[in-house]
Amino acid sequence: QYFDCKDIHEIAVKVRGNNFQGRLEVLLEREGEPIGEIPLRRSNEWHLEKAVITIPDGIRALYFRFRGYGSVSLCEFELKQI
Repeated sequence: QYFDCKDIHEIAVKVRGNNFQGRLEVLLEREGEPIGEIPLRRSNEWHLEKAVITIPDGIRALYFRFRGYGSVSLCEFELKQI
């Protein structure tokens, strides 16, 4: 999936999971370097986690990579202009 990004400076993810510790890295290429990361907290309930991440303007693919142990579920994400 590609996204037309313009003035994106924040990302929010809706996640849940209780038996993990880690963060989500945000990448522009599948095996690329992260452009930012979103720290995650444990919860069995769906909740939002946010991070300030600047995505360069243009049509972009976005990838998320979990770093840590255990597993976390990702429901949705939102790109925000601030």
